Amino acid sequence: MAKLVSKHFGMLLSVEPTEKTKDDKTWSWRKKYEGFLGIIHVYQSQHRSLNKHFIAICDIDLNCLETSIGELTHRSNILTLTTRNSIYIFKLIDIEERDSE
Repeated sequence: MAKLVSKHFGMLLSVEPTEKTKDDKTWSWRKKYEGFLGIIHVYQSQHRSLNKHFIAICDIDLNCLETSIGELTHRSNILTLTTRNSIYIFKLIDIEERDSE
């Protein structure tokens, strides 16, 4: 079972094929999710692929994209997940609460 390690509001900035899948015509469905806004759930595998990560991003209508497992890097407000077939780049968007006037 995977462990939820973090949740963020954000957007899928881009998704690109890895070298292995660059000529695969069935890969392209992922591109329609670029610009997708929602809650990003970052999970860490606890068993079969120990310490690998995957991401699920869902919007308010519960439309979701779930990646396969891969290597996760986090720099500033950018998450990059590299899976066997794809490189996903997510932007984390901070939401600040403001005092009522």
